[in-house]
Amino acid sequence: MNTSERIKTAALDLFAAQGYEGTSMAQIAEEVGIKTPSIYAHFKGKEELFLSVLQDASKEELAFATAHLDADPDQPLHGKLYNLLLYFRDKYEHDNGAKFWIRMMYFPPTALYKESMELAYVYLGRLEELLTAVFENNRISIAVDASTAAAAYLCLMDGMIVELLYGTPASFERRLEASWEVFKRGISPSS
Repeated sequence: MNTSERIKTAALDLFAAQGYEGTSMAQIAEEVGIKTPSIYAHFKGKEELFLSVLQDASKEELAFATAHLDADPDQPLHGKLYNLLLYFRDKYEHDNGAKFWIRMMYFPPTALYKESMELAYVYLGRLEELLTAVFENNRISIAVDASTAAAAYLCLMDGMIVELLYGTPASFERRLEASWEVFKRGISPSS
């Protein structure tokens, strides 16, 4: 791994754990094993480094969601969507890239709010397009149109992410089961 990638990896871990404001360039340099001025040979400053890491995390999370939604075309729609919520939980708990991305979507640094939100909205827009296509291409009829189902699923996902950020594992499970049951009934064909 080249020095730029090592710097970004260390920055991601520190930003995920301490946030933008709580992370210094000196801490990043120490983590990489270089002197602080050496970072500036690769990045103009902390803002550029942060945005580079955020852009990488955004791409990674979108690739993850795309791969999940495209995988196993024979998997039932309900299972695919439910499992995606569980995979987001697991990634948040075990993957610093996912933890960083989720935290920065909800708590972007004040100094980089506009740039952070632009990336978040691109991600959310693309995710909504992917979900709409999944609903349009499923082999069962649903009670609402595909774009409505996709928007509702994103609201469900938002709620589950808030549980990851503020709740406990038990509250996540309880709220997931309750909200999933309502969502599943909402997209199921009327009897």
